[in-house]
Amino acid sequence: MKGGTIGLIAKQLIGSLLRSTYSQDNEFEADNYAVRLMNSAGFDPQASRSVLAKLAVRSSEDIPIYNYFLSHPTIIERIEKIEKFLGKRQT
Repeated sequence: MKGGTIGLIAKQLIGSLLRSTYSQDNEFEADNYAVRLMNSAGFDPQASRSVLAKLAVRSSEDIPIYNYFLSHPTIIERIEKIEKFLGKRQT
């Protein structure tokens, strides 16, 4: 077997990392869409940020190496992106 066990593990790890980036981009896009939809429906789009902030308090995402391998962005990253989007909409 070319590359052996280490090669197989490396190949799986690289594939996983590439897929996780795609999932994170999709998650940010979904958050952006949710904020716009809430606003269009007459709801306060800041509520999405508030919900994520409440989840962050109960989250175990404070382990740095764990965050690196997540298929979704951290809650803090999602909050930051929502805040940037909301800031752009207000200007």
